[in-house]
Amino acid sequence: METLKIEIKEVAPHDFPLIEQLFGKNGACEGCWCMYWRVSTNKEYKEGCGTKNKNSLKKLVEAGDVNALLALVDGIPAGWCTFGPRMDFKRLKDYRTLKRDTHSGLWSIVCFFTSSKFRRKGVSNALLSKAVELCFQKGATEVEGYPVKASGKSIYTYTGVTTQFERLGFKHMVREEEKRGIYVLKKKD
Repeated sequence: METLKIEIKEVAPHDFPLIEQLFGKNGACEGCWCMYWRVSTNKEYKEGCGTKNKNSLKKLVEAGDVNALLALVDGIPAGWCTFGPRMDFKRLKDYRTLKRDTHSGLWSIVCFFTSSKFRRKGVSNALLSKAVELCFQKGATEVEGYPVKASGKSIYTYTGVTTQFERLGFKHMVREEEKRGIYVLKKKD
């Protein structure tokens, strides 16, 4: 495996051109522009796919209202990760398969995107590690993620894969009637 020199930077209000470069004209995944978890309903999300989602994310980034990271390789945007207080992600409130009691110290890591030419080279692992660090620095007492088991070349790993979360010590939270896993890491005292 090729070893890359990956620089991780916190997204700043002036970074939207880098995000555009990374996400491309399709907005990462079918016009998502990382808005899926930020809106309340699937209908609202679908109506926004494309330009509306792009403009919504741009407005949030430029206002400094997004907790996110960019991975850069030789100055080229290679990956993205977004995180923040669980309460900041409207979709999680009513997402049946991810419901749980929440509190002000509960933060979520909800999305990854890695450019196809940088996949399987450690980019998302570097992003996850830094996101966890920043969550705790910014006040989290508990961080959760919603990874899926990696299966071949699945493109539906935008919430991460279980092995990368487990490597950092996240534990699978066993819930009654679970349909989708929640992985949790508590702040060490």
